[in-house]
Amino acid sequence: MGFTRVFSTSLLLNISTNTFIVFALCSFLLVGCGQEKIALNNQAATSVGEPVLDAKFSGDAASILFLNHAQQVKIWSLNTNQIDVILPEDKLPKPARQVEYSKDGSIALVIGENDVAIFRVQPLEYIGKLRMQGISPLARITASALSENKLKFVAGMEDGAINMAQLDTGINNQFQPHRQQVSHIQLTNNGDVVYSGSLDGQIARWQFGEPKAIYSNMYQHRITSLALNKSADRVFVSDGLHEQQILDAESGDVIVKLDYISRFKPFREAYFDESGKLLMTTSSKSQITFWDLKSGKEIGVWSCQTMKDGATVLAITQPDNTHMMTVNTDGLIETWNLTPLLDSVDKE
Repeated sequence: MGFTRVFSTSLLLNISTNTFIVFALCSFLLVGCGQEKIALNNQAATSVGEPVLDAKFSGDAASILFLNHAQQVKIWSLNTNQIDVILPEDKLPKPARQVEYSKDGSIALVIGENDVAIFRVQPLEYIGKLRMQGISPLARITASALSENKLKFVAGMEDGAINMAQLDTGINNQFQPHRQQVSHIQLTNNGDVVYSGSLDGQIARWQFGEPKAIYSNMYQHRITSLALNKSADRVFVSDGLHEQQILDAESGDVIVKLDYISRFKPFREAYFDESGKLLMTTSSKSQITFWDLKSGKEIGVWSCQTMKDGATVLAITQPDNTHMMTVNTDGLIETWNLTPLLDSVDKE
């Protein structure tokens, strides 16, 4: 394990207090085997106005940070439905590949192959740059996460290495726990605990900065989805074939397995609803699925609005107790009413 000073500027951040509520207008219907129709009310999608390579919501769902195909990074206000901020292109890593957005919307990270540019949003200010490397000199960043307190940043690498950087001290802890590319990183709110998933089929739980895993679980196929709930006591994991599990975050033990009829079902993004009753997952195409967390049973599948074939969901958030929001690669933003789903789960 190496220790490298990569950044020395302290992050003094402002908290955004904007809120956003959107109401439902259109209906999507599910007809399941032996089930009544369940209507999800969903307004006609709004749009950031262009296709998107990567995107993240702020925690209050007031704005979206996104990277477009022209290698520009912008912040879209969901209150005014317009661009609020455009980050200076001369400060962005080239090529830019991913973005990370602090929960309060005050810090934006733009992630390149190895460099991470850090910006304060209001007032707009370039803070500095991190350099993340693998054990292999050619390894690129393939997964990342920023802690809610904005003091810890974790980058997974193409060669299976992980960098855990403390932003206020500039200390980076690097080790190589995976045999293949790191595909997913999740952090608890304060960043003290890290979860990683890899194409080698392994997921692991780590104490921040420590090279020895608290536990690790091995799956037969590559990890395609990894999500942590808000209270950090449940983890969802999916491999590339038949294993989709809800785990006890502390122990890694399986609590429930997802139950569905189809022979094969792809899993990409995932999000736990704050009530602890529902899980939303996305496919490699334009579908979302809701699951009963108690039983693991599939409640239903809905299609997202798209402008072209192949559009996929990039990010999910929950602005209030009864709605979820998604943004996809077409730049379309949709709101999903959870009330009918919560009602159906409560009747079980």
